[in-house]
Amino acid sequence: MGLNGFAGQAYLNICKRILGEHVPLMNLDSGQNLWSKITCFLKRA
Repeated sequence: MGLNGFAGQAYLNICKRILGEHVPLMNLDSGQNLWSKITCFLKRA
């Protein structure tokens, strides 16, 4: 799996914040509809 994608990036951001680094909040509103998300997921597989 690795740290690719939103979950991995969020995890890294949390770690950086715990260590005292200033990390801006992620924009979770990607504007993608369900079909776009499915297509993107299938391209990664």
